[in-house]
Amino acid sequence: MPDSLIRWEKTRRDALGSAIALVFGLSSGAIAYCGSLLEHASFNLLGARLFVLAVIAFLFSLLLSVMVTVTRLYDFRFTVRVIKLRESGDNSVELPRLRHIANHLGKWTWMLFCTQIFAFLIGAVMLMVSIGCLYHQKLFL
Repeated sequence: MPDSLIRWEKTRRDALGSAIALVFGLSSGAIAYCGSLLEHASFNLLGARLFVLAVIAFLFSLLLSVMVTVTRLYDFRFTVRVIKLRESGDNSVELPRLRHIANHLGKWTWMLFCTQIFAFLIGAVMLMVSIGCLYHQKLFL
């Protein structure tokens, strides 16, 4: 494999890890913010429902963060096993099976990551609308 490809693969892996951590941190902060709003807020019915849905979306995003991290770790683990078998010259039936598992885990990682971002964005939109319902008197008058 060319050196430039190896460097870009490492950069891609690092960027994915950073993005997962960023969304995890933003979701955690959003949940903390929602908790602080509960002390002072009196939502109308629509605002309360959207607020609860936003908190659920942020919690789902946090859960997905953990799931995508675990999936990535298993992906790395199986990829290392594939490399070790390939380097040892052992082309048994184990090698294609491990490659299939590693490829499948890689696809799951990206699917979970995209779902994590989507859940966070849905939560953010719902939180903004619920805050608009809460402070509509101050915002629009």
